[in-house]
Amino acid sequence: MHWHKLVLLPGLCLMLIARLAAQDIFDAEIMEVRIHFQEGDWHDILKQQKLSQDKAGLLATVQVGGNGHDSVRVRYKGNSSFHGAVKAGILKLPFHLKTRKGDKFGGGYRELRLSNNYRDPSAIRELLGFRIVGTYMPVPRVCAAIVWVNDEYLGVYTATEGIEKPMLKRHFGSDDGVLIKCEWDIQRVNRPPPGCPRGSFASLEYLGEEARCYEGLYEVDKPEHWDGLITLALALEEHPEHVGNLINVEQVLWMHALNNVMVNLDSYLGIFSHNYFMYQDAAGLYHPLIWDLNLAFGGFTGLKEGVKVDIPDMIKLSPIVHAREKLDNRPLLTRLLQVEAFREIYYQCLGQVVEDWFANDRYLAVADTLQASLRPWIQRETHGFFSSEDFDRSLHETVKRSARERSIIGIAELMRQRTTYLVNHPLLRRKPVVD
Repeated sequence: MHWHKLVLLPGLCLMLIARLAAQDIFDAEIMEVRIHFQEGDWHDILKQQKLSQDKAGLLATVQVGGNGHDSVRVRYKGNSSFHGAVKAGILKLPFHLKTRKGDKFGGGYRELRLSNNYRDPSAIRELLGFRIVGTYMPVPRVCAAIVWVNDEYLGVYTATEGIEKPMLKRHFGSDDGVLIKCEWDIQRVNRPPPGCPRGSFASLEYLGEEARCYEGLYEVDKPEHWDGLITLALALEEHPEHVGNLINVEQVLWMHALNNVMVNLDSYLGIFSHNYFMYQDAAGLYHPLIWDLNLAFGGFTGLKEGVKVDIPDMIKLSPIVHAREKLDNRPLLTRLLQVEAFREIYYQCLGQVVEDWFANDRYLAVADTLQASLRPWIQRETHGFFSSEDFDRSLHETVKRSARERSIIGIAELMRQRTTYLVNHPLLRRKPVVD
């Protein structure tokens, strides 16, 4: 290829610079993020803030995709991904970045989340998971990121946009609706307000007519937003066959099917019933939105209190595991599937996911491509959880970082056996969903 020197007039240069600055940061195959703090002890400050639940963060200069941003507020984020890294003495911790008012990263994003691939030696679980989920329902934009702090290379991260205005506008044409984050506070779970049931995390159980009984189990922007959530919870309990005028039932069933096929138990399906949002559009209809897939493909083992699934259980996780395990406190799942018409759609969704992605090894081709692009950067890591050898083995073999830690099954090792199980399951021998 021959390159020719390009001469631009000053006005054209400004136009080109403006256009480049506006490029979407998620269009890159691998996003480059450089963070620079004035404070030399930035890690200790951010760690202490996180441990004390202080979200103040530190101001930093940040370059994303080659474009600079001043006064970006940076803090540590996450729960197990943060505490697991701290416990292991690893510097590769997860970040949350937010630009100052009036400034945005390319593509219109004010916030950027950088996950540290905790319990994912493959470094692609979230990338692959959202690629698959995005075939069937709205998802945030996501890509791999290489991250430096004060010119020190920390390693390969997964960059994700928040479920916020840019995503809502892209998928729903407007961000004027009601967004509910289905994420609980452990203090509320353990100590419900006087007179309120304990509640099973963010499962949409009906807990009565008082909004205070739902506070701490969900996050809403305005007090009046509780009314719609309570109405939905009551409808699920009393008349699940009629909830189609309140929530996008087909999208809910896709969410359940995807979580089940991909053995994503760190979701509504598993013990903590979380990692999803609901967006109520202008017509008043709620749409479920999957969030946080870093532990998909068997990275998390908690199904219900006192029950953890091992590798054979993951391979043969039943499409109706909720019924077998008597998970009655999951009404968005159990109550819907008591309705025959909804149950039939759910089975078709399961079969469609298997046919589209796993029976033909399409997921594996995508996984191989993703890993190939990341391999040179993984090989340079010195602060990560896993070695480059773990990365190379993780797609097809179980990886265990130390004798004290749980094994992490290889993605293909799990899904090839799981696909055989599902393809032969009597509930899935049905015609694909027809658009």
